Amino acid sequence: MRHSRISSLRLGTAFLAIIATGVALGGCMANPYDGVALRTMSAQNVGKALGPSAVATGDGYSVDLQQPWPTVIHLVHVAAPAGGAARWKLDLSGRVTHFIVLQTINVGVSYEGPLPAELLKSLRNQSPESANEFLSDFVGFVKAKVHESETAKWTDAAALRNDQYRSRFLGLLDVTEAALKGQGRAERTRFAVDVSGAAGSGLTLRYLGDDVYRIEMWGGATLGPLPVL
Repeated sequence: MRHSRISSLRLGTAFLAIIATGVALGGCMANPYDGVALRTMSAQNVGKALGPSAVATGDGYSVDLQQPWPTVIHLVHVAAPAGGAARWKLDLSGRVTHFIVLQTINVGVSYEGPLPAELLKSLRNQSPESANEFLSDFVGFVKAKVHESETAKWTDAAALRNDQYRSRFLGLLDVTEAALKGQGRAERTRFAVDVSGAAGSGLTLRYLGDDVYRIEMWGGATLGPLPVL
């Protein structure tokens, strides 16, 4: 009996190790986003940095990368006009972690680039009366940049019906945006913003210098007890 319990414990430990390894590997997926230098990298070099799967768009290049297990998808878009340098870049990421009776699904958006004059003005206005309007404009800006970056895999209705991941990532992104707008609490200074929302959603802004800002937004959900992905 004791040997049976030890064997079961070892099997359980080994299984947890497999899960942990899978989660860790999910974070090791090569992502060209960090390899794109704004304002110095030409459009041609942006295409090369994004790799052979990159496609030219009206304002730059996009690449859609997918890892099968653990499921990780990255949509990377760089606005880089022909004959010019990279102006801004965005990474829309989705991740599904599979467990025995449930799954976790997470989405994240990373943006680096300039901010519009209206948002900069709102960032400087620290009055409590402007907090809700600022948060709505801030989240709206991120949403607009995501829409600018989406490829047909993320916008074509027929493609989304047959895609078990992207449609849910987009749905979770909508829920995250609504949670941040409706229940988000913002702490802000002239060059930094931290927003915490419901269900672990959040958003941050940091000034990187040279009129470049970094925005990160994230949200998550648990699917269960019966997995649907």
